[in-house]
Amino acid sequence: MEHGDVFVFGGSKEEVINCKTVFGLFLTEEFEDGWRIVDTKDYGKIKFITDDKITTRENPKKGMVIHTNYGIAIYMGSLTYLTGNIEIEGY
Repeated sequence: MEHGDVFVFGGSKEEVINCKTVFGLFLTEEFEDGWRIVDTKDYGKIKFITDDKITTRENPKKGMVIHTNYGIAIYMGSLTYLTGNIEIEGY
């Protein structure tokens, strides 16, 4: 993935773009790390951890974004995308 890439998430083999399948995130900062993918399909409660903050979500909704000064997490249900200095714990 490169600077300026666009993510389109959807659940269909055919390209369908609407308010339920498109997520756009526009930032002025960049993170040195590439994107990491974490399997989160069995998590009912998730904790996002950075150097200065812990954010906990119970029964998170697909498409939820956690954005801090240190990193970004995009929860998509079965998978969560992370970049920067942000970690995830789930149970």
